[in-house]
Amino acid sequence: MRLQRICWTEYWLKLLWILCLLRAPVTGASEPVRCERIPAAVLGEDVTLECYFSPPLEVLQVTWQKLEGSSFKNIATYSKTHGARSIGLLRERITFNDTRLKASSITLRGVTLEDAACYKCIFNVFPDGSFGQETCLIILQSISAVRTDLHSYVSNPELLTAVCSATANPTSEITWRPEGALIGQPEIRRVPNANRTETVTSTCHVSVKLLRSQNLHVLTCIVKHAVRREEKIIDSVEEYEEADEKSWIPTCPVLCISFIILIAIGATIVILAQMKRKENKSHISVNHLESCWTLGKYLSYLHHRPKSSSTPCTPAEKKHLNQVGEEKHQQQPTPRSQSIFYQNEDSDIGQRAGDHRWICSHGIPELW
Repeated sequence: MRLQRICWTEYWLKLLWILCLLRAPVTGASEPVRCERIPAAVLGEDVTLECYFSPPLEVLQVTWQKLEGSSFKNIATYSKTHGARSIGLLRERITFNDTRLKASSITLRGVTLEDAACYKCIFNVFPDGSFGQETCLIILQSISAVRTDLHSYVSNPELLTAVCSATANPTSEITWRPEGALIGQPEIRRVPNANRTETVTSTCHVSVKLLRSQNLHVLTCIVKHAVRREEKIIDSVEEYEEADEKSWIPTCPVLCISFIILIAIGATIVILAQMKRKENKSHISVNHLESCWTLGKYLSYLHHRPKSSSTPCTPAEKKHLNQVGEEKHQQQPTPRSQSIFYQNEDSDIGQRAGDHRWICSHGIPELW
């Protein structure tokens, strides 16, 4: 009985060791399923996934799954009964390379950023069940076109602001050369994109004086990525200075137009002032003309009135004539016009007409 117990103990130990060998997720040769680790794949290239089953058990089917969200979904299967089959959205891009039941490999053509995920290789063994192992695929997107910009401060032309940005997956690192020309540390900003890439933008301030002191005329943006390294010269200082001088050219027409507008406004003000002055003078001249017209009418009356050389003007008539003269010449009385009303009817009419010409021509020379 003692010998029998020892045999049963050894049997259970061996069985436990086999179970641990098949089930335990440990590394090394004890793993039942081994997946070849894949280096990061570059966007657009083909990538091959491989896995192997080592225990001496009969495999009925090999299944490949992809992690989508929180669960794995079948993308390809192979068995002796049904052969190779591709399933789902990747069926047009998956090809079986090795159709052995204990060694399986598939190729995924033209990988995209959406293909970056974890994949599982499962061996279905009868009657022991299934054994699987995971491998994760990383997709690298090479650096997209590097964008640069350079501009100066209006208040300080010796200080430039340089900007360099690049989009890649995984993220890239941006540095500057020469570092000695930088003022302070560059400002780094990272923006994730919907396609799993990330855009990195580096902004730095550069002293033109420091560049010249080092006998340098260029500023270089350096983009480092897992796939490749790219350098781009932003601009040469000499070219930038020429561009800065050209930027002042459009200012000349603007200044000329502004100067012309100011001259036009000034001329308009002067013309309006002169017109206002002439209008005031013409108003005074009209009043003067009215007085002259009244005086002329009176002289015409005296000239055409029948007169007697022996009969002088009566006192009543003199009074009436003097009143008429005073009413008509209240605005611009003159000594000569007043004398007309106090002269006798027998005075010379020509002399009165001469007085009339002098009065009217005094304010308006062009009347006579």
